[in-house]
Amino acid sequence: MDQDFKENSMTKTDADKEFRPELQGLRGVAVLLVLFYHMWPSALSGGLVGVDVFFVLSGFLISGLLLDESDRRGAIDLPAFWGRRIRRLVPAAAVVLMIILPLVVKFLPPTRWIATGWQIIGAALYVVNWTLAAQSVSYAERGADPSPVQHYWSLSIEGQFYLVWPVLAFLITRIFEKRRRFVFGLAALMVFLGSLLHCILFTYSGSAAAYFVTTTRVWELALGGVLAAIMPSVRLSNRLRTAFSWTGLLAILVSGVAFTLHMAFPGWIALVPTLGAFAVIAAGQGGRYSPARFLAWKPAQYLGDISYSVYLWHWPLILFLPLWAEHAGSGLATALKGGVVPVLLSLLIGALSKHVVEDPFRRGAVARFLRLHKRPVPYILAALFIVPVVFFSCHRIAVQNETERAAKQELDALLVEDPDYPGAAALDPAHRRPGRPGAALRPDPLVARKDAPSVYEDGCDARQTMTASPCEYGEPGGKRTIVLLGDSHAVQYLPAMERLADRNHWRIVVLQKSACLPCDAPTSVRATGLVKPDCESWKADATRLIIELKPDLVVTTGGMPNIYNEVYMVPGTQEIVAGYRSFWGRITAKGIRVLVIRDNPRPIYDVPSCVAMNRDTTGRCDHTREWALDRHDDPLIEASRMPLVELLDLTEFFCEGGNCPVVIGNVLVYRDGDHITGSYARTLAPYIGKRMEEVFQIKQER
Repeated sequence: MDQDFKENSMTKTDADKEFRPELQGLRGVAVLLVLFYHMWPSALSGGLVGVDVFFVLSGFLISGLLLDESDRRGAIDLPAFWGRRIRRLVPAAAVVLMIILPLVVKFLPPTRWIATGWQIIGAALYVVNWTLAAQSVSYAERGADPSPVQHYWSLSIEGQFYLVWPVLAFLITRIFEKRRRFVFGLAALMVFLGSLLHCILFTYSGSAAAYFVTTTRVWELALGGVLAAIMPSVRLSNRLRTAFSWTGLLAILVSGVAFTLHMAFPGWIALVPTLGAFAVIAAGQGGRYSPARFLAWKPAQYLGDISYSVYLWHWPLILFLPLWAEHAGSGLATALKGGVVPVLLSLLIGALSKHVVEDPFRRGAVARFLRLHKRPVPYILAALFIVPVVFFSCHRIAVQNETERAAKQELDALLVEDPDYPGAAALDPAHRRPGRPGAALRPDPLVARKDAPSVYEDGCDARQTMTASPCEYGEPGGKRTIVLLGDSHAVQYLPAMERLADRNHWRIVVLQKSACLPCDAPTSVRATGLVKPDCESWKADATRLIIELKPDLVVTTGGMPNIYNEVYMVPGTQEIVAGYRSFWGRITAKGIRVLVIRDNPRPIYDVPSCVAMNRDTTGRCDHTREWALDRHDDPLIEASRMPLVELLDLTEFFCEGGNCPVVIGNVLVYRDGDHITGSYARTLAPYIGKRMEEVFQIKQER
């Protein structure tokens, strides 16, 4: 989101290279799109395309700066260029990070401190887009808590671009002195095409990481580089300029209004706003009816001037203002979440930051001092800003790691049954055992996410693979062989199955693939509309393995389709009922019985984080049965009414009446927004085992 073209770009004697106010105005439009999206996402569902506009602008302006310097001086001074970038970008970005750090500790639950600490470090080092990709953060992720520095992902991509792109320009202009612009443009075009192809393929794979990684975004910056290389040769009439400018601006605005988070983005559809930005930049001033006149309007110019600081500040304000209001008990939290106050404060603080933080490092006494010592000082400056952020983040992570280590020791203790922690037995209608009053909560919410089945550490989740990869637990060659089949909601019961296997000398074979319903109704990625081929292939392979194993019982479950439909597309309820019956029918046709566990209630919010903030009043985190279960269609119930298929409904061990507690019998029920903890699953073992024995008895009688 570079702005230095006012000072550094083009010589004032060349009419084609003078300051272009319409680009500054376009920057203002882009930041408003992002700001309004984050404030009112339902009204401006595609507002994040403002970032794509910034990418094209930055690619054009930076490439233009580098090529112009090469034309004037015959070479590019890389240290001087990087020094200017540091002065321009680092101070304001680091100040915001230093403000965010204490806000995280004050207002966010401890369950999020470590992940957020790493994200802040990533933001300070301009690699947070890779951090977010590794942590699988998605703007559309169900129940995900947003990161306070999530908006730094685009700054990180630009920072990486500023590091590598000048080196490419330096090498090209040194090697190809006479045709430097042509070769540079050709190289930029190759980067554009290669990155765009990768972007389309990666996006359509359904991975959330495609949104954040540099390789799927650099084509947008390279597109600006292509334009910078050919711009001196572009000659358009005023009519064409006006048409280009209007077409480009409308493409950007329509994208902001019409695009949604369920689209395959960035993908090929990102060409709409990026080519729109390309057209506006290429059009220049245009004729008297060109929108460039509006973009050159003084308020639009000023908004472009402060756009970098507004972008930095807007997201922390939108995120933390409601949290502050809730903490203060002012009753303003709801109003702040949907009101104009965060928008106005973003503009006000952005303007203040621009004049107090940005400008002194660009034009004031500080800037003059830095220019006098232009080689080492900018890098020292970067260290002075970045090192404290990294240090305090590392310190917070270390302290929190120690806290979680102690909690993990308590978690390990839960592998042994403890009468103080009866879990599901506290809701047993036949014999309630509430547990010791005042006992510490287990697992501690700080480590609840780690209280998951061992299949993930053991590499049993097929994930993106096409074939089933079975893992075995319990006793090899045991008295009975049980197959646990399905997605993450099936294997969450593995801790219970392991406890039963140890007691009864059973062999457990796990066949798991996350986000893949074990039925013949196809699952499609909502963003692309394409059937998941890996899911369909895995189901066929899993069925083959089950028939070969001839187990005594297959235990399975399936997610409610309403939940799946937020990320994936599945058919209607009746189609899924038919799909389950068809899938199970191939298994039961071989005389193999199937036990179907009804899906558990799903709060769809981060339960451990809520409990961590309300340890003494965990009831504030409870949810109603209507919200978590009854409002969702569950085709498993109807589908299970077929020969050799039995149903196990554990709802009475999750909900009491119309209320579904998140802590039952001193045990935390959920490790996130919809999966149960391994600790709670173990307390369900007697009730799962009882139903399994009933099924075995039916089999013997017949």
